[in-house]
Amino acid sequence: MRCRSPYGRGRLRHLQRGGPVARRRHGPHGMNSPAPRIRLALITDEMEAGGSQRQIVNLARHLDRQRFDVTVVYFVNTSHMLDELHAAGVRTLQVEKRRRFDPRFVGSLVRCLRRERFDVIHCFSFSAELWGCVAALLLGHGRRPKLLSSIRGRYEWYSPLQWRIKRWVTQRSFLAVSNSQAGADYALERMDLAAERCVVIPNGVELPKPDAQASARLRAQFVRDGRSFVLLFVGRLVVHKDVPTLLRGAALAIGQGLVMRLVIAGDGPLRAELEGLARDLGIADSVDFLGERSDVPELLAAGDCLALTSVREGLSNVILEAMHRGCR
Repeated sequence: MRCRSPYGRGRLRHLQRGGPVARRRHGPHGMNSPAPRIRLALITDEMEAGGSQRQIVNLARHLDRQRFDVTVVYFVNTSHMLDELHAAGVRTLQVEKRRRFDPRFVGSLVRCLRRERFDVIHCFSFSAELWGCVAALLLGHGRRPKLLSSIRGRYEWYSPLQWRIKRWVTQRSFLAVSNSQAGADYALERMDLAAERCVVIPNGVELPKPDAQASARLRAQFVRDGRSFVLLFVGRLVVHKDVPTLLRGAALAIGQGLVMRLVIAGDGPLRAELEGLARDLGIADSVDFLGERSDVPELLAAGDCLALTSVREGLSNVILEAMHRGCR
């Protein structure tokens, strides 16, 4: 995977002029020696499987190790994505957050940033941005890393207070990084900030070749009668994914005679409720709740069609992956 990153050479030159990122040093004979690696922290509130977390994993694994010393910092929750990072030799740190407002957590985050002496911190969620910005400010000017904030959607659901906080953080960021032009335009207008505060970098996805035998086994598992249409959903089971609409649509299709299986790959706080809805709709025997999965390429290769019923998205990773697989 080729990564376009907000930490590119041109932007790093600007970081070096005004911040702690070191310039090239002169060796004992006056010759330039390689500059030290940029100490980069990718910060998120949680590391359970999700789109932002997938982007963090992709960045951490594929950034040039000769130029970047990457650490992933998270607050709560884990998933197989941490295993992927560790397998790739990427360092992770948990700064534990026990409640919504946790003064001890803020102190721990400040100590983490002071100890690790990061040059750049890139925050990927509202909570990570807020507390990352607060912690960086508490370090004092001489020790403060450059802050990159994120725009990963249109945020129509934000309250006025959240928009004020988002604007406060963005004003103190070196750059805001958006994964879509629509998200950038909407957020900058709401925050009354100039376009120069933001750079748009669409999501990148890895496209590994799926295991053909594993895909065939999955297909046989789903198509037990040899003729079912396999409809896939891949994502977290949370409110904004609107999986109830998908279940009701599947019930209508099955009621009209379509022989199909709905395969739901993902986990989240709504799983039990959604399983109950499938039973209430009379389609429980036609729906597979797989839970969290790490074999998404094989699942996409085994399906006929991917459904995305989200009421909001920034730039869906799984849509990009499904397009590559030829999944409709």
